[in-house]
Amino acid sequence: MWSKRELDIFFNNKEIKRIKSKIIYQNKEYTKKEWYGLTSSFRKTDKQRLILRYKPMNLNQSYLRDLYSLNIKKHTFLGLFLPCTVFLLISLISKWVIVNRDKNPFISKLELSETSFIFLDFLAFVFLLFSLVLLYMLFIKKTRIVYTMHGTKTVYQHIDYSYYRGILEMLDQDYLYFKPIITQRLIIREITIDDKEDYFRFASSEVVHKYLSTEPIRAIEDVIHVIAKAQNQYVRGLIHKLGIIERSTNKLIGFIGLSTYDLTPTTCQIIYGIHEDYWGKGYVSEAVKEFVIYLQKKGKTLIIAGHVEENINSGKVLLKSGFIRDPERDHEMIIHNVPKKILSYAIGGRKEK
Repeated sequence: MWSKRELDIFFNNKEIKRIKSKIIYQNKEYTKKEWYGLTSSFRKTDKQRLILRYKPMNLNQSYLRDLYSLNIKKHTFLGLFLPCTVFLLISLISKWVIVNRDKNPFISKLELSETSFIFLDFLAFVFLLFSLVLLYMLFIKKTRIVYTMHGTKTVYQHIDYSYYRGILEMLDQDYLYFKPIITQRLIIREITIDDKEDYFRFASSEVVHKYLSTEPIRAIEDVIHVIAKAQNQYVRGLIHKLGIIERSTNKLIGFIGLSTYDLTPTTCQIIYGIHEDYWGKGYVSEAVKEFVIYLQKKGKTLIIAGHVEENINSGKVLLKSGFIRDPERDHEMIIHNVPKKILSYAIGGRKEK
């Protein structure tokens, strides 16, 4: 059975469907318990970072927060508050029967033995003790219960209140893994499933891909896979693809990130791209400058970038962003089946010693 609150929260996402008692998401079926477990398997790695293990792909953060909060409230009520109330009532009723055994006609008619009353008194004590233990857990230790994943199984887990509040506070942030970089006109942040239409508009452009090594995306389903891949990388602390967001419209207009090549603890190569409607506005240099500052704070002492030789404007962007030419790193790359010369630039390393 579904409560109204569960229906409101579980299906507050147009991509999540319900067929009878099953939840359908990305062509997979889940029971209510499985969905609770999958969407509430959080692990804090430090004070700023939160990882959702076993995460169903592409669920937005506000949805996860609401579902996690509902999970805690429901199962804490069922696992602690309700038993505590029942145990206390049983204890009080048992004690009332003992106290009124000679005064109440109904109790007298039961003709209970002295042994029965002794057992009832013991029962009252035991259930009172149980209720006091649960009250202590609820209001002194502030224990909460969450239904979550443990390995491949879903289990009830006791957590303390500070841990629960800490996860909610992290979910209230506008990121899970990468703290957004905010510039005067842009935000550099994780790409989410909510960006899929904007990302498709950018990633399907033939003009944008003229100087990129990848081909334009033809279907929005392919965008979903790209976003899922990026999110899986965020979980592992990798930022190969972040979204560039125009603050005034809150639209994703491009990407910036790190290449898988030349990636070491102190060295990296940045890559970027932006929709042609936003060329010539200084957006790329604004994003690159702030991204470089971020990378330097993370310990990168050599930051490399490059562009196809005929893409003169990209070279101007890099020079404007503080890069200098590094001809020793120039190389060839196959771009859309044609060999192209790549001009290289760098910040740091021997070029600035």
